[in-house]
Amino acid sequence: DRLTAAQPLLGRLAQDTHAAALFDLLAQIEQREPGGTTAPAGLDMQRIHARVAAAIDTGLAGGPGMLSWQHLLGGNGGPQQPAREILLIDPVLDHGRVLAARAVMEEMRSLRTRLGLDQGPVRMRLTGSTALRFEEMKSVIEGAGLTGLLALLAVTVIMLAGLRSIPLSLIALANLALGLIITTGFAAVAIGRVNLISVSFVVLYIGLGVNYAVHYLLRYREIAQREPTGKTAAIRSTIGAGRFLLYPLTLSALTTALGFFAFVPTAFSGIAELGLIAGVAMLVTLLLSYTALPTMLALFRPQVKSAAPAHDRGWRKHLEFPLRHRRLVLGLGALLVIAALPALPELRFDSDPLNVRDPASESVVTIRTLLAEGDAGYRNIQVLMDADADTEAMRRELQALPTVARAASLESFVPDNQEDKLFVIEDLGWVLGPGVINADWQTDPLAVETLAASAAALADALGAGAERAELTESLARLQKALAGPGADSTATRVNRALTAGLQPTLGRLGAGLQASRPVTREDLPEWLVDQWRGRSGTRLLQVYPAVNVLDFERQTEFTEQVQSVAGARATGGPVIQLEAGRAITEAFRQALLWAVIGIALVLLATLRRPLAAAGVMAPLLLGGLLTLAAMVLFDLPFNFANVVALPLLLGVAVDNGIHLVARHRAGLLPDGNVLRTATARAIVVGAMITAGGFGNLAFSPHSGTASLGIILAMGLTLMVVATLIFLPAMLGRGK
Repeated sequence: DRLTAAQPLLGRLAQDTHAAALFDLLAQIEQREPGGTTAPAGLDMQRIHARVAAAIDTGLAGGPGMLSWQHLLGGNGGPQQPAREILLIDPVLDHGRVLAARAVMEEMRSLRTRLGLDQGPVRMRLTGSTALRFEEMKSVIEGAGLTGLLALLAVTVIMLAGLRSIPLSLIALANLALGLIITTGFAAVAIGRVNLISVSFVVLYIGLGVNYAVHYLLRYREIAQREPTGKTAAIRSTIGAGRFLLYPLTLSALTTALGFFAFVPTAFSGIAELGLIAGVAMLVTLLLSYTALPTMLALFRPQVKSAAPAHDRGWRKHLEFPLRHRRLVLGLGALLVIAALPALPELRFDSDPLNVRDPASESVVTIRTLLAEGDAGYRNIQVLMDADADTEAMRRELQALPTVARAASLESFVPDNQEDKLFVIEDLGWVLGPGVINADWQTDPLAVETLAASAAALADALGAGAERAELTESLARLQKALAGPGADSTATRVNRALTAGLQPTLGRLGAGLQASRPVTREDLPEWLVDQWRGRSGTRLLQVYPAVNVLDFERQTEFTEQVQSVAGARATGGPVIQLEAGRAITEAFRQALLWAVIGIALVLLATLRRPLAAAGVMAPLLLGGLLTLAAMVLFDLPFNFANVVALPLLLGVAVDNGIHLVARHRAGLLPDGNVLRTATARAIVVGAMITAGGFGNLAFSPHSGTASLGIILAMGLTLMVVATLIFLPAMLGRGK
């Protein structure tokens, strides 16, 4: 009806599509001159005036918008935003490279620059699974380089402060570098690739690999301070440190390696590969601690100071607190457990891969925009139907689900009620006439003088009515701009903003009015059929969500409802995301269980006292419980990248308890306090080094890696503090 009412207006504009002709037509409508065009019934001229005014202002400002003739004539109106076209590209990937999509992404971006589509009114943005994976891996690799350098710097500074010796620090760094080279070589041979999780190993090893050297070197220093100076002093100190630490370092390496190897049996390859690399790295570090490290000490014979600084003596009274107030300390631990337990049910796993990627990357920003505006099928669910299955019945059943907006099949491209629609099309073709349908859109450039004169005439015809003020003011701004410098450019921009949308709108209308017979499935293009029907006859159903799929709970509800109808035939992003989240959660539980069991068995077998083994494990479990509570408090959910944190922390932090128990059993404690030994100092320095290394992951642009760094640094700090406070209180004063 609205197209029929607008026929006189469209007929006039089809003869002359310049903005000047539009102004003349609007002026005639206002003047209602004899022989002029009167306002067509059914068209809201006040709304048309407002939309034309907005389009004029858009053209004056040089914006990309244009007047939407389709919406205007269809009753919606409004300046049309730039049309969005989605091009689907099937890229050729080089799977022999870490960044398999590097070549295609670089070529696409180069093409965008050559075409001038990286700026201006028409822009091209890249997203989709290939672009998302490429930018994610790129951000992880770049983040690994940055965080690796920051971790090395932090480790060096902390180690210099802890060892108080440049030669000892250089020896530790050399040992670290050698271990990193050997472990990287092992990873290249045994696995041959890196993934989004294992690529963070470098930073983890920088924080972990130096710990054994710190214990060895601080014990070396403690012995050397008692040894008389001489050529053999360094050798005697080296042998003494190695003999004393053989048991605790070996036990620590075994338990830490077990903590990492617990990831290997899991179904998540990313976690399994990290576990294998890191577990082997711990054994390599132990080997170097008894080969390369003693060799460097014997060769360079570093000298150490014999006097402890005054501030060490000032700390002694604080170190007595866990022993003097054992009941208070243990009671405080029990209260912390009671306080932290209620937070555990609030833990959640965020399985949305978008949330672990760099939020500022082009692919993430673009896909979020498309999802928010409902223009992407990125979170659709695909249902694969056998050739002999009733696809239409399944489509109707899915369509009836409350979380489904629509379910489409190949048959959905064939219109319904075609006979009635063909009658309407034929009738509309007669009403509009060939002048509109077959109009010649080749027009000459618009002269500035012509546009200025038409704008002035329309302004005079509008008069001073309040309802016409918006268009009158826009016309005044246009006339002023046309009288100034750059008038030709202004005329071109305004003409485009007003009429560029008219030609394609009427062109599509004319093409649509050529339909003369019903459309069948055989009329559908081959490329479209190939997307919806497999060679074996398998047919595809696309299920579109009616809920906000950026909300994890709503997406889960949508996925589970579709699965309840389609069963195992349902696949696609939401299904894979949900099932992967469940698989990784199960992998996390398995790894945590195996880590706890494996570490506990090794402790029982080596310490040979259940109470001693419990004493080592209890602070770890308390620290882990506090870490989980802190994650709830600071809204840090588990995700694909950080789910390894807790089992990893157990494997790392157990070393501290082992060293304290071993040192406590060895005796010769200052005032019977294990916290006043080089072992306790090594634990503190090592924890600071490890936390400093882990914490640098927080600077990664990859959100998942950054959250892993935060949880590791926070969790290790809590576990070490728990070990240094509660374990001495459990052990009591030694000999």
